[in-house]
Amino acid sequence: MEQGIEVHKKAHALYPTGILVEGNETTAHNKTNQLLKDPHTTVLFEPVFHIHEGIAKADILKREKTGWRIYEIKSSLNEKNEFLDDLAYTTMVALQSGLPVSGCSLLLLSGDYRPGLPVTSLFIEIDHTEEALGKAKGFWKEYDRVLQTVQSTSQPVPELKWECRECSFYGNCIGKGLKNSIFTLPRLSHTKFCQLKDLNIRSIGDIPKDFPLTPTQEMVRKALQERTAFIHKDPLGNRLEGMTYPLYFLDFETVSTALPLYPDTAPYVRIPFQYSLHVCSKTGEILAHHEYLADPKRDCRKELAEHLIRHSDSQGSIICYGDFERGVISDLGKRVPGLKDKLDTVLNRLVDLCAILKDSYYHPDFQSSYSLKDVLPVVVPELSYEDMEIGNGGDAMAVFASMAMGKFDRKQEKEFREHLLSYCKLDTLAMVRLWDWLKGMVEEV
Repeated sequence: MEQGIEVHKKAHALYPTGILVEGNETTAHNKTNQLLKDPHTTVLFEPVFHIHEGIAKADILKREKTGWRIYEIKSSLNEKNEFLDDLAYTTMVALQSGLPVSGCSLLLLSGDYRPGLPVTSLFIEIDHTEEALGKAKGFWKEYDRVLQTVQSTSQPVPELKWECRECSFYGNCIGKGLKNSIFTLPRLSHTKFCQLKDLNIRSIGDIPKDFPLTPTQEMVRKALQERTAFIHKDPLGNRLEGMTYPLYFLDFETVSTALPLYPDTAPYVRIPFQYSLHVCSKTGEILAHHEYLADPKRDCRKELAEHLIRHSDSQGSIICYGDFERGVISDLGKRVPGLKDKLDTVLNRLVDLCAILKDSYYHPDFQSSYSLKDVLPVVVPELSYEDMEIGNGGDAMAVFASMAMGKFDRKQEKEFREHLLSYCKLDTLAMVRLWDWLKGMVEEV
């Protein structure tokens, strides 16, 4: 949110004569109307428009020869459908309030921007006049129906749709009280969703035994229906036995900001700033632990890569949880070409423990998720993130970015560095314990 606010401030700097419309809803609306009547007004920031029960605030409004151009600012490098929807809604309200709209544009971030370049280099303007006006017209045709629905005292009858899988309100709507929704079925395709919907099936536990599923999906279905853990012992055992000791358990933390933190970096470049590496000589025996945490005031990617190469030695399987680490190391090889060959050697040793688990084991208490934070309470309950000052990757990223921006004093920064180290260390320790647990389970079954 802070980054979004900063991006808006940068966009305002594109128009030094622009006027910021401030105040509450009513005050800002009245002020907008007054400024629009003034022939000297050329640019407005955050003007407010009203129609009936509808309200909209344009990010930027610029006067043109035949009317006004509406700008929607997005702190993103790429277009999304919802961006055009936002622009079209603002356009609809502005048009219906009587504003002559001559143009509609998105302002997105440029991947070519680097710190020190003029603010004009930070943004790319994309004209969407025709599309926005067309969508605005369509929105207006639906306006009365939508308004009636929103103001109704009763909720409309919900309908299960493919779009529900990404809706944040799903759990309070048609998915309320539903356990193990079909949307949590691994790699659920749209075709398979439609087939299940036609059968009026919403929960994985209700899927018929003769319904065609992939081996992984079938493993999840069977575990949930029989309320017991399901294991493919032989494939799991073979993959675990295929590892080369010593084993290295690796986890990165990265930071990615809309406005670059360091010279010669672009918006949203993924910068690794920390790693933890547990080394095990055999199952259940930790040989060493290595860690690295960058100086937030400078770009330490080369230094981090050098430490990683040294700490990971030249042999032994390097175990990660997911494919995130592979992408980070690949990016490092491009950033530090002199170390690419050695980093490629590291890449060739990577093993995805999450992929192994997905193909071989499922427990009903995973709640249809293979996230380490969902798996850990089931298999290694003695380890927990609950009491951690920093307990997830998002918090780690936000804290490091704040450190890089100089938001903490020396004492606070020292404390946060300790919290970051503790969090990342727990991630790799969790993988060690998960590995030990899997090995023990294979031997027992």
